[in-house]
Order: sequence, then C-alpha cells, then structure tokens
Amino acid sequence: MWGDALESVFACAIGARWRKAAKCKRLIEQVQSSLTIRRERREAIVKQCRLDLAMHVQSGLLETAMIRADKLYKDQCLVSFFDQIEHFCECIISNISHITTQRSWQTLPVDAREAVASIVFAAAKCGKFPELSPLGNFFKELYGSEFEVTNVELRPGNLVNFQIQQNLCIDPVTDNMKQTLLNEVSKFYGVPPAFPDAEDQSDGKCSFEQKAEVLDLEIQDKSSDIDEISMQRSEHETQDKSSGSSHVNPSLPENEDLGDRLKDV
Repeated sequence: MWGDALESVFACAIGARWRKAAKCKRLIEQVQSSLTIRRERREAIVKQCRLDLAMHVQSGLLETAMIRADKLYKDQCLVSFFDQIEHFCECIISNISHITTQRSWQTLPVDAREAVASIVFAAAKCGKFPELSPLGNFFKELYGSEFEVTNVELRPGNLVNFQIQQNLCIDPVTDNMKQTLLNEVSKFYGVPPAFPDAEDQSDGKCSFEQKAEVLDLEIQDKSSDIDEISMQRSEHETQDKSSGSSHVNPSLPENEDLGDRLKDV
C-alpha cells in the first residue's frame, strides 16, 4: 500500500518536472523565433542609418546627422540587447534540468541565476519585445514575487546582467556621445571625422563604440537587407540637400565616390 503511494507521488513529481521543462522550452522557442526576426530587422535599420549618417557627414549636414545619431545609438543598444537575450536563452536551455528541479534560485549555477534574473528584468522593461513577458511570468511563478521584484527594481542582491541594465536603461544621449558615434561611423566608411576634438565618453556605459565594431563585422559578413533602389534614393536625397548647403568641405570626397565605396562595403 505504502509502496504504491510512494510510487504515485514519485510519478507525479516526475510528471510535474517534465511539464515545467516542456513549458519552459516552448516559451524560449517562441522568444528565439521572434528574436531572429526582430534582430534582422533592427540590423537592417542600423545598417541603413549608418550609411545615411556617413553621407550626411560627407555632405556637411551635421545638424541632421546629430539628430539621427541619437536613434542610431539606441538602435545599436537594442541589437546588443537582442544578442544578450539569445545568449541567456541558450544558457537556460543548457541548465533546464537544474531550473525545473531546484525549488530555490539560490541553488542554481551562477550563470543560470544571472540568465533567469536578466530575462525577468527584460520582460518587465522591454515593451518592444512582448514575447518575453510569458517567459518572465514563468520564472515569477517558479521562484516567487520577491525574486521578481528584487531583479526588476534592481534592489540590492539583484542578479541582472550589468550590460542588460545599460542597454535598457539608456540615459539621454549627450552631444559628445553623438559626436563620438559619428566619428566612428565616418572612420568605418572612410570619411574624415566631423568632430575630431570629441572625447570618447563611452567608458563601458553603453559600449556603443565596441558594439558598433561588432555590428560592422556582422554587416560585412551578411548580404544587404537594403535593396539597391533604397540606397540610390538615399544618395540622391543627400546630393540634393548638399547642393544648397554652405557647410560642405571641398576637400572631402564627392558624393558619387562615397556612394560607390559604400556600395562595395
């Protein structure tokens, strides 16, 4: 009699763990599926924006370039955020047995703790990625409201990855940060920097300079998501604006030469 009861309890426990693991994997697959689409779309936007900014700088349209640099900075932070979420999803999958069997988050491996906490934080903070919400709720049910509040509100003892915090809690982008970003974009495309005296204030806060280098490598390695017509339209619009501008430096390359070089990148 007692043997049958214990066997039944054991079977129920195994079944509960299996259901948790299956649900967690399903939610992560949904996140990863959406993540691929969102990241590719944002990378295409970043690529086009970087190209446009290089042409604005080359044409002397610095005021317009400064305005658009703000959006580029934030878009690059978002691409970095997507990469981090992908990493944390893979970490959770590799530690799924620990996560679904341990009742306390404190007994999880260190990397799994950080991954779970960062997912919970991102699910609450990133409204642009609603697919994260069900996964965040799953971990809230698993580890309790106190675990969620501690990490979402970044209270003492939170385990949220620092770079995730920086990419989602972006302070206002200063003019110096924009100028530094424009210099980095100009250097990549072979355009003389518009702000040679700008000081690099990245110091790891959002790491946009290092992040931009990573993005550039990805852009060079993958085929363009922007069609030829869109690129030519961007060139013509910039040429029309530059014809009436008094800011063009005659020592800079002609628009046609820059356009040919940009297409080859």
